[in-house]
Amino acid sequence: MAGREQKAREGKWNGGQAPFGYRLVKDEKGKGHLQVDEDEAEIVRIIFREYARNGKGVMALAAWLNSQGCRKEVRGNGKYEHFVPGFLKNMLRNPVYAGKIAFGRRRTTPVKGKRNEYHVVRQSDYDVYDGEHEVIIDEETWEAAQERLAEDSRPFPEAKPGEHVHLLTGMLVCPVCGWNVIANVSRGKKKRTVRAARTRSPTPASTARSSSGRVARLRASSSRNT
Repeated sequence: MAGREQKAREGKWNGGQAPFGYRLVKDEKGKGHLQVDEDEAEIVRIIFREYARNGKGVMALAAWLNSQGCRKEVRGNGKYEHFVPGFLKNMLRNPVYAGKIAFGRRRTTPVKGKRNEYHVVRQSDYDVYDGEHEVIIDEETWEAAQERLAEDSRPFPEAKPGEHVHLLTGMLVCPVCGWNVIANVSRGKKKRTVRAARTRSPTPASTARSSSGRVARLRASSSRNT
């Protein structure tokens, strides 16, 4: 861990899969460095701009990208070629796109009440260092995205004592987007309970991965919406 922290201080990539928008290339000593993948990087810029400047949410962005035929390479423990809201939210939080290397964003902690069971917990406080890699997102756009993320990060209200408990909440998973299914309650003359996934199914599109032509069309579509 000390070695990994020292690499972060030096602005070097700390191992693992390269984030979307970058490729991992090795130097003559076999050490990995982040290199911008221009096709993917252009999609990253569009995502940040649409979210930070044009008011699109992650659900609308995911649906829009999928409708444009955009697909991503499945890396590491990823599951989907199409874009899902959780992936976009993690991207928007990742300081690597602003030219930074973070250390301690996630920590493995014991599961309370369980023996020899651990889970990864995202940390709100972590160290950030200037990276040696090329920037994809300018600082102004990055800061605007973080401000909106903070505004949008409102937890679901806790159930009041005596209210109905939805036993399957958090257990059912949408087979399309991978998000947990939640229960929403609306009150009027009659109490109604509606169970819905946190995102809509993506619009069917070609499963081909992003190419220069598709990125150009996506850029043009984004410009018309600006």
